[in-house]
Amino acid sequence: MQLMLSNRLALVAVLIAAILAIGVIAYLILSPGSGEETVTEAPASTREAKETATITQSPVAEEEKEEQKEELIPFRFQSGYGIRVIPDIGIAFNVFEQCGLRLEGGGPQKIAGREVVAPYIVGGRPEPILKGDAYGGVLPTLLSLKPIEQGAPLKVVASLSDASHPIIVVRKDLNVKSPEDLKGLKIATTRPGFPPHLTLLNLLEKVGLSEKDVEIISVSGGPLGPIVLNMLKKGEVDAASLPPQEAAYVLSQGVAKLLEIDVELEKILFTSVIVNSKWAEENPEAVVRLICAVDKILEIIHTEDPEIVADALLNNTPPEIREYYSQFDRETVVLYITLLREGFSRSVEIDMEAVENIIEIAKKLGIVSQLTPEQVVDTKYLEEYLKQKR
Repeated sequence: MQLMLSNRLALVAVLIAAILAIGVIAYLILSPGSGEETVTEAPASTREAKETATITQSPVAEEEKEEQKEELIPFRFQSGYGIRVIPDIGIAFNVFEQCGLRLEGGGPQKIAGREVVAPYIVGGRPEPILKGDAYGGVLPTLLSLKPIEQGAPLKVVASLSDASHPIIVVRKDLNVKSPEDLKGLKIATTRPGFPPHLTLLNLLEKVGLSEKDVEIISVSGGPLGPIVLNMLKKGEVDAASLPPQEAAYVLSQGVAKLLEIDVELEKILFTSVIVNSKWAEENPEAVVRLICAVDKILEIIHTEDPEIVADALLNNTPPEIREYYSQFDRETVVLYITLLREGFSRSVEIDMEAVENIIEIAKKLGIVSQLTPEQVVDTKYLEEYLKQKR
C-alpha cells in the first residue's frame, strides 16, 4: 500500500515537472524579446530588406537623375558682339535651361584686339555656324545673306529685331532737337552694313536727307563707346548712331544726349535667329528650344524692370560674363537695358516685309543679286514653337 502511494506521488511529480517544462518552453517561445534567435532574426531580415531596397532603388534614382540631365540638349551658341546681351540675359535668368538647352563651347576669344571670355562664341559673321563650331545663334541678318545666296546651309528661323529705330546720341552743346537737324553734322557710326549704319541711312531717307547731307564717319577697332566719347569731346564728330551698349556708355558720361525720334520707320529684319539648316533638319527639337529661349529673353527685355535685369547681369552670371558688365558702372548697365527696348522686337515672329526690306538693302549694297525671302527663311520651327506655346 505504501509502495503504491509512493509510485503515485512519483508519477504526479513527473507529470508536474513535465507540465512545468512545457510551460517554460512555451514561455520562452512566445515571450516577446526573449531568445537570442528571435532578437537577431528580425533585424537581420530588416537589414536584408533595406539592402535589397537600396540595391534595387539606387540605380533607378540614378537613372532618373541621368534622364533629367539628358533632357537638356547640348547647344553651341553664337552671338554677335554687339548683341551678346541676349545670351547673357538668358544665362542670368536661367532661360536656356528652362527651355531645355545646355550651352556648350565658347571660352577665351580675341575680339577687336581684346580677349573675351564667354560660354558661347562671340562674333557676328556666320562662319562658326557653317563650320559646326556653333549650331545657331543671334546674328546680323545682312552678313548671312551672301552665304545663303551662294548655297550655304543657313536659315533664319526667328526674328530678333525687325525695328529700324536708330539710337542716336548728339553733343549736348548742339541745338539738335529732331532728325532734320542732323543736316550738315559729322556723324560717327559702325562700319557700313551693320545695323547702326543702316538705321541711320534709313532715318535720313525718311526725313528727306541723304548721305550727302551729312558726313558719316565709320569707326572700328574696338569697343565704340570710349572711341566715340573721345571723338565727341574733341569735337571730331557731332553725333553718333550706335549699338545700345555703346550709346549707353556715351550717355552715362554726360557729354551727349539722346535724340528723340518721332518718325515712322519701315520694318527691317536687322538681327535674326540663324541656324545651320543641315544640323537643324537633324535636330528640330533643339531649334524649337532655341526659339523658346530667345522669345523668353525678349519678354524679359520688354517687361522686366531694367534695374532687376542689370542686377541679374552683374550678380547672377558666371565670372566671365559678370566681368564684362562690371567694367561699366551700374547706371550704364541700367541705361543699356532701357535702350534695348527700342531696338528689339517684342516676339520671335517673323515679319516677311522686314525680310524683303533687308534683302533689298543687300541688293542696293551689291551684297546679293537674286536672293528671295524663301531662300532666307524657314518658318517650320517657329510654327512648331508657337503651336506648343499656345
